[in-house]
Amino acid sequence: MGVVKVRVPLHAFSDPNAKRREQREPLVRRVEFCRFPRVCADQRQRVGFTRDISRSGLCLRTEQPEPVGSLLRLVVRGVDGEPQPAALARVAWTRRDEDGSHWMGLAQLASRADAPMRIQYVRRPHQVEVA
Repeated sequence: MGVVKVRVPLHAFSDPNAKRREQREPLVRRVEFCRFPRVCADQRQRVGFTRDISRSGLCLRTEQPEPVGSLLRLVVRGVDGEPQPAALARVAWTRRDEDGSHWMGLAQLASRADAPMRIQYVRRPHQVEVA
């Protein structure tokens, strides 16, 4: 079995001594995800791997990114392979890596298991270019 090398980018901050708002755990977990809500039958689940996880989100490595602002349904699998309860997350940012893969920052949406979540989509007005 060969060894796969993965380069994990270090993100620069304006202040090198700045602390993050939340503690992030450097955990690698398998994540199955798909767009939410599913709008056609051929939308299949894709797989990515986490770089780090915090209480409010995670950083995910994928082969193809989702647009910033998209909602995703996530199922994170534990070390034992057992799935955790499904969660919803919004794509906060994406970055392309040198090897062609992508990193996505996902902000988990707070939800209660006993209450349905209502999602409201707002259409933005079309911008007309004036020559």
